[in-house]
Amino acid sequence: MNGGVFDSSLAVFEDGTTHCHQLALSHFQKGGNYVLAQRALAHMYYIDTNKDLDVRRKHQRLAFDLFKKAAAQNDVTAMGFLGEQYERGIGCPQDLEMALHYYRLAIKAGSLVGELALALLLHQMKRYPEALQHFTHLANTTVIKPRGDRSSYQYVLEHDLARVKCRARFMVARYLQNGWGGCVKDPVAAFKNFVQLADVDGYEHAYYWVAVGYKTGISIDSASDGNDNKKNDRHQVDGGMMTTPTTLMVVQQPDLMQAMGYFEKAATLNNDQEAQMEMAKLCSNGFKYTTRTSGGLLTKTYKDRTGALKWYEMAAAQHGNALAHYCAGIYYAKGLAPLENKDVDKAMAYYTASAKQGYTLAMVQLAQLIIQETSSIHTDDDDDALDKAHAQYKVAFDWLTTAAEKQDPAAFRELAHMYEKGLYPHHALSETVRYQQGFTLLGHPLLLKDPQAWCAKSRYYEHGWFVDQDLDRSVYCLEQSYPLRSQVGWFARLDRSRMVVMASDGTSLAEQQQILGWLHGMADQNAGEASIEPLLLLAMCFELGLGAPPNITEAKRLYEKAVAITTTSETHWPQQNARFRLAKLCVDQQLYETALTHFQVLKLKLSCMNHHSPETRLQARQVRYYLGYLLLNGYGTECDEQQGIDWLTQAADEGEGDACYTLGKLYLDKKQHDDDENVQQATRRFDQGVSTGHPGCMRELALLIQQEHQADKDWDGVETYDLLERAQRLGDVEALVRLAVAVQYGLGTMIKKGNITMALGWYRTAAQLGHPKAAVYAAVAFHELQQHELAVEWFQMQPDSLVSQVWLAFYRLKGVGGLALDPVKAFQQLHQVVTDYEFDKQQDIGDRNALGLAYFLVGRCYEEGEGVPHEDHAQAMLYYDLARQRTQDVEATYRLGILLFQQQQSDSIIDRQQRAFECFDAAASKGNLEAKYMVGVYHARGLGGMVPDKAAAHIHLQRAIRDGHTRAILELGHVLWSARKYSEAIDQFKKAAELKIPEASYHLGRLYHEGVRDRSFAKSNSGDGSPSSSGTPMVIPQDYHQAFFYFMKAAKQAHPMANMMVGTYYQEGYDAAFHPIDYMEALHYYNLAYEYQGGHVVELAIAKLLHTMADREDEATQANKYHQMAFHWFLQASPSKQAPDDLTEQRLYEAQMMVAFYYLNGWGGVAKDCKLGFSLLLDAANNGASDAFMDVARCYENGIGVDADKAQAYQYWSFAADMNLVEAMDRISVYYREGWGGLDVDQAAADNWETKATLLRNGDSDRDSSVYTTTSTSTY
Repeated sequence: MNGGVFDSSLAVFEDGTTHCHQLALSHFQKGGNYVLAQRALAHMYYIDTNKDLDVRRKHQRLAFDLFKKAAAQNDVTAMGFLGEQYERGIGCPQDLEMALHYYRLAIKAGSLVGELALALLLHQMKRYPEALQHFTHLANTTVIKPRGDRSSYQYVLEHDLARVKCRARFMVARYLQNGWGGCVKDPVAAFKNFVQLADVDGYEHAYYWVAVGYKTGISIDSASDGNDNKKNDRHQVDGGMMTTPTTLMVVQQPDLMQAMGYFEKAATLNNDQEAQMEMAKLCSNGFKYTTRTSGGLLTKTYKDRTGALKWYEMAAAQHGNALAHYCAGIYYAKGLAPLENKDVDKAMAYYTASAKQGYTLAMVQLAQLIIQETSSIHTDDDDDALDKAHAQYKVAFDWLTTAAEKQDPAAFRELAHMYEKGLYPHHALSETVRYQQGFTLLGHPLLLKDPQAWCAKSRYYEHGWFVDQDLDRSVYCLEQSYPLRSQVGWFARLDRSRMVVMASDGTSLAEQQQILGWLHGMADQNAGEASIEPLLLLAMCFELGLGAPPNITEAKRLYEKAVAITTTSETHWPQQNARFRLAKLCVDQQLYETALTHFQVLKLKLSCMNHHSPETRLQARQVRYYLGYLLLNGYGTECDEQQGIDWLTQAADEGEGDACYTLGKLYLDKKQHDDDENVQQATRRFDQGVSTGHPGCMRELALLIQQEHQADKDWDGVETYDLLERAQRLGDVEALVRLAVAVQYGLGTMIKKGNITMALGWYRTAAQLGHPKAAVYAAVAFHELQQHELAVEWFQMQPDSLVSQVWLAFYRLKGVGGLALDPVKAFQQLHQVVTDYEFDKQQDIGDRNALGLAYFLVGRCYEEGEGVPHEDHAQAMLYYDLARQRTQDVEATYRLGILLFQQQQSDSIIDRQQRAFECFDAAASKGNLEAKYMVGVYHARGLGGMVPDKAAAHIHLQRAIRDGHTRAILELGHVLWSARKYSEAIDQFKKAAELKIPEASYHLGRLYHEGVRDRSFAKSNSGDGSPSSSGTPMVIPQDYHQAFFYFMKAAKQAHPMANMMVGTYYQEGYDAAFHPIDYMEALHYYNLAYEYQGGHVVELAIAKLLHTMADREDEATQANKYHQMAFHWFLQASPSKQAPDDLTEQRLYEAQMMVAFYYLNGWGGVAKDCKLGFSLLLDAANNGASDAFMDVARCYENGIGVDADKAQAYQYWSFAADMNLVEAMDRISVYYREGWGGLDVDQAAADNWETKATLLRNGDSDRDSSVYTTTSTSTY
């Protein structure tokens, strides 16, 4: 089979794939009778786009033959294509019955596409019942994605079966809309289906019909709503009974703003010609809509001539729409806004395109434009210009002739004008013939009511053109034109005035002033009933400030004048409009009784108003709203809540957004808790209001949805955000503020927090629009951006706001934002706030949070002693606890935990730690980093009575580390160390050290300084379970050089003990190879340790170093100086200088002993005072300083600073001997041999002690009996 060559044998597609059609063709041809090859080959022929029509038709016939073969083998796709070919007559004669046959075969084979094609064809053939049956079946079919061994072409052809279902549902909606096929006409159901298809499924063909629904409104008569149980609603009014008349049940109120949105989608997404024209008309003619502002309801007018021109040009360019071409031509011919100048060439092009489609208005306008432009050509002595002018006139003449043949009245008049002026044909007709032709045309029956035609005929009689000169006849023609001109003038001006008033946003001041003058003149004629509408429009000018400054008093007077005029008809609609507007003005001016009187009059007309026009239908539901509003609040009458609710309910059910809002707020005010029936009723009413486009309802529903999901961590927040965004677009300032809050602090899972810049822009806009708290919100945003001066400036715009008071006090407390530091005044202001404001009475979440911040700041002042006479931790804890309980303030909760943890009271430490843990745990759960660390510490150390739990500690500390808490790394290292995971622990210590945690570096220094063995290993390998050092593996080998590295690292970070250890290294020479002994360096680091609050142990180290330096100093003066300095530091470190109740540090009796030695020996110029020296030694010994025992014994034995008393000496020698001190044993031996201290001579006892001493001495005991060995000469 040779089908020829494809015109695109090689093609590269957007996805990067290259398709070689000719090669595919050759392979498919080799497929023989294989059904998939036949169908694939047929499809290639069917879709070929060969530029040669004969080749393309040949391919279509080949496709037909191949599809038939494939269909004969039950290929469902081939059946569908055959049906399409028969339906369209492609590759075969058109045969609709055969098309139906193949579509039915495809349906039997399970093809949904085939069933849709069948239904559409039956619809086209007007076999509606059959078509509806198939559309309904498809609409109710569950779409299952193709699977199994289906070919790629089948996937291509049926890739989106969901669209098949959408198309079917769309057609079902069209049938319901029009009542086709015997189905019950149901516009409500149709509209809902269109909305579902448009908004949920994104089906582009539905947008236009949704727009039509919003444009015209969807309503049904309540008397025929299918409900057999009709209610006879009766209401008690002024002691009588009022029966509510039957009204239309409005399902969807006309909403041109919503309509425009959907027309725009249809126009752009579906390239819908009618939608583009609707958009152009809406933009060109404009329309009024109602929006809510801070001052109440405001009626605005939307008009967009720029948009109108855009849509006209789009419809013209994409669809060749004749009317679109004509309207675009008008813009360019007259230079209408947004155009700054005329563009004759474009105008002619557009008029021509429209005229060629037979649009007679375009023909006439085109001819007039040609005549206008040609008349400006200078033809004097210029034959070429003259010929060009005549050629143009001929074109105009031809268009007018064509339009006249189509019975356009203006065409006859303009042709007569050309004959009268001799514009065409030139030289061909005599003047008499031209006038004859012109007069004949003016007499056409279509011009009997054309004032311009009568004026033209008057000129003929006046000048005697073709007819005899007859002035009376001329006057008669003029008189015939006057009534027409007068009537046209009155109504034209009235129409023009109505247009300007109703579309005020798109008109200039000059236009407004012109119609104001017209209306004044028309109203001053006191033409009775005819004056009502001019009075109405004139009053609206004064009410809206059109052409003159707003003057409500004058507007009210004119409305009252219009209302007072007696009318011939029972219902005069302009007068009804005036009464309605007058009643609304009275409400605004709080003239409630007068307003109620007018609304009661309008109440009698509600039924008529519902059926007259969309405008009066809108007014009817607003009358119901105002009646409900006045009765509910008791304005102008006694309060009748139930009757007010009844009227508001009627208005709400008819689509009045304000009524929905009022009812919703009423139910919210009555709620007892967040999920009671009142909240449900409020939600229903707000939801109802949203469908009417009421921004307040959108906002309130959004907030209710947010409140409902506030505990749901998986809630995305999108619905609330979308509602707020819609409300904001409609002018709701509170919604704008709520949107700002959402982007600043986050909303659900989708709207992330932190977009402060965007929030700030919205706050500022809201503040400019008069929102009472927007300035405060903006100030808080500036604070978060750390622009403190701007924050103060914005807080000061609302100084009486609770939030402003708290934050201004905060800035004064810190001395930032341009406010002078004044803690006392700041504390007084904060204390005043927490005293004056009751937390439970604050409804606004911002005020509640501000009060919580005030509690926290007052607590902080008490804790730090800022602005108060002294620190008061009890008061601090009281206010921290208030902030914790009332606003769950995280920082306050953590600070309360810290104060409880540090509290020094007589109650149980465990109880305090437990209470502190509760605070840490709560703060940690809300993200406080320090609290997370403390929870880990509790588990690690078993604080608060907890059992140490290394696993839990590990988890909590890891969380703190993950969130950036570096000290948690050190604590985790300790946890791992205690779990004998030494390698992991050391890694954590090193990580912490690298992160500049000085405690980590110091700890590593201690480990390397001492060296660490695995004692558990030693125990497990010893026979008796006792520790043994033999074979014990080293966890960390002793490494003085590495120890010095870490000590120095911590020392540079101001760690006092690390500085002391560096000094020790320089004093003792532990790392002498790299850091030799250097007493001055050692003294330098000891002094640093002291500056860093190292305490008494550092003082002792300095004293000992100076004492050593004195001993080793050869120059007596310098040695004496060192001794004096050493004595000063020993004295400072001595417990004798500490208060008795000071338990913060260990008592260093070593220092006291050295002070005693200085008094006993008179070193460093210290006055020798043996008695004082002895008392200090004795005090040290009696307080457990065992190293002082032998020195006290010597003093008693030798009578140094005390009377000699060998019995007392024996006591202290015994204490020392019990500590295995050899010298003490030797002295006891002497005491027994000599019988000193009241002892009996006992040689055996003496020998025993001497033997003990000898054994210890022979055992090479190197224990030094003194705490400090000095080369200084002792007195004993």
